[in-house]
Amino acid sequence: MAIGTMYRASTGMQALGTGMQTVSNNLANVNTVGYKAQRTNYQDLISQCYFSGGNINQLGKGSKVNTLQTVFNQGSFMSSEQDTDLAIAGEGFFNIRNARTGDIMYTRAGNYTISKEGLLEDPNGNVLQGWQMSIPKAGQEAVRIGNPVDIKLVTKVPPVATTEVTMIGNLNSTDKSSYYYPTTNDWEGMGFAGAWNGQANPPMDTDSYSHSESMRIYDEAGNPHDLMVYYQKNPHMENVWDYIVTCNPEEDARTGADGSLMFNSKSELAGLVQKGKLTFDADGKLKDIEAENFDMAGSQVSTVDAPSFSGSASSQAMQTATIGGYYTGASGTDPETGQSITSARSYTINWGWQDPATGIWSENNPTTNPPSSGMTWTDNLGNSGFIPVSDKNYAGPYDFGSGLNVTFETGGLPLEFGQPGNDAMEITAHSEQVAWSYGATNTDGYFSFDLSFTKTPMSKLEQPYPDNLETVSQTVSLNMGARKPFGLGDLELDEVSMTQYGSKSSTVKTNQDGYPEGSLQRVSVTDDGKVIGIYDKNRQEELYQITLTRFRNTTDLSKQGDNLFMPTRQSGEGFDCVPGEDGAGSVLGNFLEQSTVDTATEIVNMIMTQRGFQANSKSITTSDSMLATAIQTKK
Repeated sequence: MAIGTMYRASTGMQALGTGMQTVSNNLANVNTVGYKAQRTNYQDLISQCYFSGGNINQLGKGSKVNTLQTVFNQGSFMSSEQDTDLAIAGEGFFNIRNARTGDIMYTRAGNYTISKEGLLEDPNGNVLQGWQMSIPKAGQEAVRIGNPVDIKLVTKVPPVATTEVTMIGNLNSTDKSSYYYPTTNDWEGMGFAGAWNGQANPPMDTDSYSHSESMRIYDEAGNPHDLMVYYQKNPHMENVWDYIVTCNPEEDARTGADGSLMFNSKSELAGLVQKGKLTFDADGKLKDIEAENFDMAGSQVSTVDAPSFSGSASSQAMQTATIGGYYTGASGTDPETGQSITSARSYTINWGWQDPATGIWSENNPTTNPPSSGMTWTDNLGNSGFIPVSDKNYAGPYDFGSGLNVTFETGGLPLEFGQPGNDAMEITAHSEQVAWSYGATNTDGYFSFDLSFTKTPMSKLEQPYPDNLETVSQTVSLNMGARKPFGLGDLELDEVSMTQYGSKSSTVKTNQDGYPEGSLQRVSVTDDGKVIGIYDKNRQEELYQITLTRFRNTTDLSKQGDNLFMPTRQSGEGFDCVPGEDGAGSVLGNFLEQSTVDTATEIVNMIMTQRGFQANSKSITTSDSMLATAIQTKK
């Protein structure tokens, strides 16, 4: 009897001793990040059966510890100043790669730091796992790639060339036209673009436009460039505004028909990229956009010899002297290379004046006072004019408009003139009047244009600049808040678009999607586990998405120390989840999940365990006393 009592009490003491260890371990981890408190589950031992009067009487043989159960309750959150401190709100475990074995293990502790290699590591050097994110194209979103890997933060990201520029504002409806141009040149010719002079400083006179917007963009080498858009009210059309898109002429590395670079050609057209028109309705709402792009085929300056002529003396023809010289123009035949250069505009120049009524030519224009000699010109766009030459010894240059200048060498000026089509001297010249092509649209429906810059910044190059410089080209779209999805289709307005109201011209929204090379400044983690690198110029890149793993039976996960767990046969294999999906919790950045140990509860458990242990020990001493009494009785 007494011996059985002592045995039963000893099993209770053993079980409660284990329970006390559990309580002590919990209290020892009261401040351990992500620690989950354990609970001791007791059960009784097999009972001994006694038969009495046909009844079965059972007497228990004591107790034992059934399981030490980890209780995966949600812990409270503690805010942190560390960007890489993470917590899980809900179910799931962080995946980490064990630094010693390479095995994937699981934890709720989220106190990570960035190693010198850029790895996101816990205090023991174990590396957090996640899906790598793709590098998206413009207008697309990053997506997950492959299987979970080490999260290794990129300390530097490559530059991204600008593909879209957003410039949206208001144009003052009360503004007047700043730059006047002939109606015939309204669209077919230069129009408002004629106010641009790439050789002037500044290239756009401040009196030639009403409003301007600038934007810094980047090429694929990460070099910055300034893009400028100028606006003026159209002098010939109601509720219509002209605009031109330009870049710095000294950086314009587009190639002309003769293979030279724009900034080397000393062309007035260097830096001119696009011209367009904005049409508004009576309420100031944008109704239409037209755009034409600069055609590089006719943009260069050529030097040629003017043709010579010797006329025969007659009553209707005057003798002429051979002349020599050159003109600056985009097209013709280069006398040195023989290369043919094409252009969308040409001039025919006759020396002398033609009476419009009779068609008779004479040396002098009698309508001028005093009568003057000069040059009559026509172009293939139907324009014409007369340039007086008051002194035949003046070599020029003579300005025919649209960038065409004709200059004659000293002593090579015209002396007399003949009949056109017979023996009059004619010079067919091609001007710097560029060819324009209808602006293409990108997939979003915004008008686009092409740019080219030197790969090495101009500031780092020595003059004279060679034409064989390595260049980088890019296509940029201009978003004014309206799109033409099919190029020439109907206009679709965005939520915010260009307007023409009576208020001051102003900029409402500007943006561009390019970046220079960036250095990592800090890290941010979203609720869905996306690790976002924040770089220079406030550039943000989605680098990884943290992997969470769920287990159907978390109770039977095996503790490995260092806040780590491993799956067992009883727990089953886990399955990877995206934070916030498939029952997995969300990830909280700048927070840590605290230990689930409640000190007050553990103190109560300690007292109860102590009392139980003392009671069992009392059973042993009492049984010992009873046994001693029995032995004494025998004596």
